[in-house]
Amino acid sequence: MRGTPLRTRCRALAALSVAALAVALLYAPVLPAAAAGEGVRPPQDLRAWDRPDDAGGMVELAWSPSPDPDILYYQVYRADSQEGPFLLAGRHCTESEVNFLGWIDVGLEDGHEYFYRVTAVSRDGRESAPSAAVAATPSAQVFRQAFKTSKSITISLAEQRLYCIENGRVAMVFRCSTGRPSDATPPGTYSILYHVYEMPIARYPGTVCYYWMGFAPDYGIHGWPTYNGSTGDTSAIGSPASHGCVRLLPDEAPTVYYWAPDGIPVNIVEGPFVPPTPPIDGGTVSLGATAPSTDWFFAEGYTAEEFDEYLLILNPSDQPTEVEVDYLLPDSRGISHSYGVAPRSRFTVHVDEVPGLEATEVSVRLHSPVPVMAERAMYFDYHGRQDGHDSLGATAPSTQWYFAEGYTAEDFDEYICLLNPQDAEATVQAFFQTEAGQVIEHAKKVPARSRQTVHVDEVPGLEACASSAYLVSDLPVVAERAMYFDYHGCKGGHCTVGSTALSTGWELAEGYTGGSFDQYVLIQNPGTNPARAAVSIFKEGGETLELQYDLLPLSRFTLHVDEVPGCENAALSMKIDGGVTPLLVERAMYFNQEGRDGGHVGMGAPGPSTDWYFAEGYTAQSFDSFILLENPHPVLVAHVDLALMPPGLGASHFAFTVPPRSRVTVPVDDLDGFSSIEFSAQVSSDVPVVAERAVYFCILR
Repeated sequence: MRGTPLRTRCRALAALSVAALAVALLYAPVLPAAAAGEGVRPPQDLRAWDRPDDAGGMVELAWSPSPDPDILYYQVYRADSQEGPFLLAGRHCTESEVNFLGWIDVGLEDGHEYFYRVTAVSRDGRESAPSAAVAATPSAQVFRQAFKTSKSITISLAEQRLYCIENGRVAMVFRCSTGRPSDATPPGTYSILYHVYEMPIARYPGTVCYYWMGFAPDYGIHGWPTYNGSTGDTSAIGSPASHGCVRLLPDEAPTVYYWAPDGIPVNIVEGPFVPPTPPIDGGTVSLGATAPSTDWFFAEGYTAEEFDEYLLILNPSDQPTEVEVDYLLPDSRGISHSYGVAPRSRFTVHVDEVPGLEATEVSVRLHSPVPVMAERAMYFDYHGRQDGHDSLGATAPSTQWYFAEGYTAEDFDEYICLLNPQDAEATVQAFFQTEAGQVIEHAKKVPARSRQTVHVDEVPGLEACASSAYLVSDLPVVAERAMYFDYHGCKGGHCTVGSTALSTGWELAEGYTGGSFDQYVLIQNPGTNPARAAVSIFKEGGETLELQYDLLPLSRFTLHVDEVPGCENAALSMKIDGGVTPLLVERAMYFNQEGRDGGHVGMGAPGPSTDWYFAEGYTAQSFDSFILLENPHPVLVAHVDLALMPPGLGASHFAFTVPPRSRVTVPVDDLDGFSSIEFSAQVSSDVPVVAERAVYFCILR
């Protein structure tokens, strides 16, 4: 049970935080016996109900006054059963509280029935017998959005302005009126405790404040008060005019009321408002690996300026392993570290924190005696482009690499990152293939045990065009492609390791064209013969579209999926069949959704598999992770086991079915125990499927 400590003043919290309630246990008195307070009558008509349209954990109470006129405050008692014991939950003073005939109890357990009684205390300290007990059970009616949203309110006393901040950016600004000098609004950090549409002010009969958001003892943000049904004079808006609360204009208060959920911070500052630093926000998507490996390589890596780099390692086996990581620098020097990874677990390395790697380009070579899976995630503010990208590693160097995507026009910067893990210099020949079938060549030497970067925008003939790339090296190397962009206001970057082989068939599990999402499919035909690509689009719900496109030899083809009739607003997966012609397929998506803007890219899968592995996954703070499952089989239903593995905690299993020729999206944040945690994942299916993982994020700074 939780109560509240007695205070020297009558002001008590209109609603208590969980922490305050826990402290209050030390002081919570038990409900007095019925004979106590002889001559003082209890409040009348006590009522309790679950608060509607909230996120749960709250019960609202109301009562009519005690018939006795000389009541100083009312005390609320709570119990887990009708028999008690009833412990003090809080009190409301009739002299200082605006709503002393009601109480909002917070921090409760949804689905648990709570019992309440209320007493009246006279000015001479006599407490009445308790009212009859009433009960209510809290529950949640408001569920989270597709993405978590970080919101806060800042009120500047100097400016008399209220700022609504969403995902680290100012969303709305309103004029307000805070307390007069004699009733100054106290600066400090608070939170929205509860919402009340209509708040009668018992201290001032006939006064009602609509759209009340309580944030502290006897303080709220609300619409301009009404007096006997008429709104008061609002000409003072923008200057101190209240009794300590924060007033808004009647037609603007509803906007803040419905925008601000319970629990968001309220910061009241004395000086002018200081805008927050723009957040790092965006999204990443990665195809899983079909098998773990003892070796992984990453060509890209950067820890200088405003880049944060992370190495994610999944050990899916039942035995621990020691992972040896060699960090390779541009001057051929290396720094080595060893990391122990528990069985069925995930391990994270913040590369920026490795001594000697605080501000440098860096590539990675990783070896484990037990097969593991590895990814690299990077978050950045690159020339005003705040975003992040993620890439699966390569399991081995190769003498040839393919990339279907590439763009240098408008506000796009493209880089090819090359890692040479050999002990001799490598010469890499790049063949860039444009949409018109033109081939532009460029050579790059990469010293032994080092990494080099090609800025494609600076290659003559590629200053402003779309292209694919085919790389050939005299020694096995590793190649990745990074792109940074401003796509119609969506600023960010994406990165992927290349493909070492072509295929006549490719699968894409992820796809979305609704809202502000733009989806492109990039098809590379590096051969010398023309080809025809058969494109199958599987929409959620079961509808299938069949299309065909002619491909020039030695070229790249771009399909804007949003422009395909019937795909203007759809969640979908795709299959691309080149017939007898080997191709490469990538998917690029750009978005500005719920305060997150950016883009991501993903290699296609050359075929479905019964096993998929993902090292990265995060649902804490403003991160949202999704597992995307496509079943391309025309008849069979896929039964999927999703094993999620946090650091050192073993695996939790979840079962899903995927109908034939369809896709299923799994929001990991909604799974029990995974709403705020880092994890790796393994997908196992009785029917071969394609699996990708998407992560959308907003990192406040």
